[in-house]
Amino acid sequence: MTDEQSTTFTPRHILLLQKGKNLQRQGELFRTRLSAVLPDCVLHLSTGEDRIENADQIDTIITRAFPHLPEVLRECVNCKWLHFLSAGVDKVWDMPIAHSDYLITKSSGVHSAPISEYAMGAILHFAKCFPEFHIASRTHSWTRQGLSELTGQTLCILGLGHIGRALAKRAKAFDMRVVGTRRTPVETEYVDLCVSNGDVMDLLPEVDYLVVCLPMTPKTRRSVGEKLLSAVKPGATVISISRGGIVDEAALLKHIDSGHIRGAALDVFETEPLPSDSPLWDHEKILISPHLAGSSQHSSERSLDLFLKNAVQISRGLAPVTPVSLSEGY
Repeated sequence: MTDEQSTTFTPRHILLLQKGKNLQRQGELFRTRLSAVLPDCVLHLSTGEDRIENADQIDTIITRAFPHLPEVLRECVNCKWLHFLSAGVDKVWDMPIAHSDYLITKSSGVHSAPISEYAMGAILHFAKCFPEFHIASRTHSWTRQGLSELTGQTLCILGLGHIGRALAKRAKAFDMRVVGTRRTPVETEYVDLCVSNGDVMDLLPEVDYLVVCLPMTPKTRRSVGEKLLSAVKPGATVISISRGGIVDEAALLKHIDSGHIRGAALDVFETEPLPSDSPLWDHEKILISPHLAGSSQHSSERSLDLFLKNAVQISRGLAPVTPVSLSEGY
């Protein structure tokens, strides 16, 4: 459906599309919680890799951006609503799907706590020289060096959405100065200065830590590249936690090798899994994790809670809580 359209219906047959290892565990949780809020709803479980039973009855699909989603939708001809278990939906736009035929919602905010914790962990990783101490401990070397304190250091958050704002709150607990960007600048709690995305260059010369929380869109693709990285304060650290492809990896590597950038923590990459021959793997100043910063024991419950909030809104003829904008792409 277009951004201007709305729909009113109560889900009756919901398909949970998930990988096999998670399907049964999440299915039990979802079935229990759904029965309390949507007592007439039937939950169907599938990996999507085999024929879906009663596919013509499915009106709602809870899923990730699995490559086989288009095939599933061709079976589920009466589906009206797609709810994604991730906040980012950039992979969906390249799929052969009639996007405007569906109400599309996302799981914004579900991963704010774990991803912002990851970012703070990465900041401390570099500020307190944990990599060096790990090496020294393995070699039984009593090596002392100066450490950085976060008090008064400047954190710049590119993208003050749910995750960015959660990170700002945590950074303030360390008495950091927090600046950041939003598409439309507004006064934001825990943020000392908020500017538009286009005005970020003015902030960069004073930034000690740069955290990328932007959604992936044509405008943000490789936006953290040569020009932006060149303007960052010498010795700054870059942390990328939103979507691969926003940070230009070649430009980042160049600035780390030159010493202009102190180091980087990367959880997302332009190509995933990260190719084994990528020079990022062996760089001593780069911390790599396999796109799991949002992993948490609470993720399933939070995702379900958000889906149910959307379902209640839609059944009342109201706008969903976390809609995807077809015009903006996120």
